[in-house]
Amino acid sequence: MEFDYISFHIQFPQNFEIEMKKLFYLCIVISLSFVSCKKMGKDEISGIVQQDSTFCLISGVDVQLYEFHDFSISNAEYRASTTTDNNGKYTIYYNMNNRNPYFLKFEKSGYFTSTHTISSSDDLKKINIILND
Repeated sequence: MEFDYISFHIQFPQNFEIEMKKLFYLCIVISLSFVSCKKMGKDEISGIVQQDSTFCLISGVDVQLYEFHDFSISNAEYRASTTTDNNGKYTIYYNMNNRNPYFLKFEKSGYFTSTHTISSSDDLKKINIILND
């Protein structure tokens, strides 16, 4: 009994290896973008700050995060801060615990200081503030 072997030869395009490398790197970039959405496992609080009379976005607002202890502002501890950008946007990253509430303090010269209390269990950490001048 005699067997005939059939062999197949697949002809890949010349740039096949380059295209596969590009696809591999694209997959890595996409994967990393999902990981970086939450900066190093930290909670993200973000929003915009606007002027009360014109609703214009305010840049240069000092945004500070404090943690309440015993629900007393006098016992609050500073945790993180940032400043609003040219579009009035801010983002603060911090590892929030589930025991204590927090509050944000918004300050800029020429405006009244504003505060906003947040719970560490809040899923939505998008906080927009209007400052009165």
